[in-house]
Amino acid sequence: MADTIEKVEAQGCLIDEATFKALFSRLCRLEGVSTKLWSGNFNQPDIHADNQPINIDETRSDAGWSKAGINGMQFTGSPDHVQIVGHHVAENDGSHWAHPHIRVFRNDIEIAEGAVIHMDNSVSYSGRATINISFIDPEPGVDPLYTFVSFVDDNRTMDNPTIVELSPLTLKAFCTDGQLENSGGTQTGPSLGTPAGDQLRSFNFQDGNGNAPFNLQVAVNGNGPTNWQAVTPPVPYATIPDLQAGPYTLETFDNGDGAYTHVFTGTQPLTNFTNLEIRGGVPSPAGQGGSGNIEFFIP
Repeated sequence: MADTIEKVEAQGCLIDEATFKALFSRLCRLEGVSTKLWSGNFNQPDIHADNQPINIDETRSDAGWSKAGINGMQFTGSPDHVQIVGHHVAENDGSHWAHPHIRVFRNDIEIAEGAVIHMDNSVSYSGRATINISFIDPEPGVDPLYTFVSFVDDNRTMDNPTIVELSPLTLKAFCTDGQLENSGGTQTGPSLGTPAGDQLRSFNFQDGNGNAPFNLQVAVNGNGPTNWQAVTPPVPYATIPDLQAGPYTLETFDNGDGAYTHVFTGTQPLTNFTNLEIRGGVPSPAGQGGSGNIEFFIP
């Protein structure tokens, strides 16, 4: 994936945000990496308190993440690594020097700590204390539980209420080897063969765009016989209605973000210049179609 991005940069290409997101999503899927996001905001009445659980409000929780108490969030599964980024801003309503900290724990073991850059004094400075946390947990283990606790290493007292809208927190779990976790348990991702290159192609792919019925054509672009797999891009529909039987199997994978990936695998090889049509009803919600969006593999 890094090589591909470097090639795009080397060409000096300019692409719009939607195209970049679609490209990045497809690259991540091909690399066997999925990401699951938890996000929220710190909302602690006084951050300048020793060993105090920090209240955190949840704003988003992808499949696999769940809130745990007032100051924790847990991921169900075994992510490869977890990225944690937090930015806490608090007012100083007093005039005393103070040095608040935020400690991060994984399963009750401290793994990181953030603190204001300098001690805060509302008379001499802006009166705000800013704490930044940004790191990667490289070994989260199984079902990691992250909690956030305040810490004070000075004897001064003050009132440091959080400015909630300026204090976001995000945790992003990176899952590899196709392992996705959700409330239904572990879902193993598609087992794909080697990229087919120019050996396979599609003359047509329609999946509800323009109210068109499902139609996917798989063609051998040269010598056969060839085993094949055809993979749709992430689409909004979980099922394909009235799918006609044929020499193929279908596996559907829930990506955990409202999108699904459908993998067709041939049960018999396609011969030279064969064009196999896979037909069904009109999916709902509709996809975007486009034969160029289909990825081909040889199992």
